[in-house]
Amino acid sequence: PLRPAFAQQSCSSDSFTQNRRYTLCNSLPELSGKLHWSYHPSNSTVDVAYRAPQSADGWIAWALNPTGSGMVGAQVIFAFHDSSSVMTAISYPISNTSPSVRNTSLSYRVYSMTSEFNNNMMTIYATIELPQNRTQVNHVWQASNLFTNGAPNGHPLNGPNVQSYGTLDLLSGELSSGGVPGSTLRM
Repeated sequence: PLRPAFAQQSCSSDSFTQNRRYTLCNSLPELSGKLHWSYHPSNSTVDVAYRAPQSADGWIAWALNPTGSGMVGAQVIFAFHDSSSVMTAISYPISNTSPSVRNTSLSYRVYSMTSEFNNNMMTIYATIELPQNRTQVNHVWQASNLFTNGAPNGHPLNGPNVQSYGTLDLLSGELSSGGVPGSTLRM
């Protein structure tokens, strides 16, 4: 069941720099994340904006997982302030439960990837090629303040941080996360 009033309050009023606009948005049920996207069937790409509250000394991440539903196998885009305090975005495929994050190519093409920090909100912008042309995807999102050698490393292993995954239908916007349906708003 759609709850337009809730969805409208929570994601449709979001605005983005450089006049970026998205077709659909979803307020994710954990970590106060919001996902905005536009799917392009002609070339099987999707423009994504993932936004979540975060302090300047933390990081956020959003990922598709083409091989499973959780963290292992996730093809992650991280956003954080680098050692020069510049917002940066890097990609890293998670292959085990204790990854050593560094900028590495994903299993699918990433055409663009940037991030920004405003008003205690971090946003990841990316255009990616959908793995195997799939429009129903497993996605994972995360936030933490833990770093090792200047790279995101680790997050709480309980509560919202281990419930922040689900499936997303890029055509209808239907979201399920930990068995909890989300709300979608077509823009």
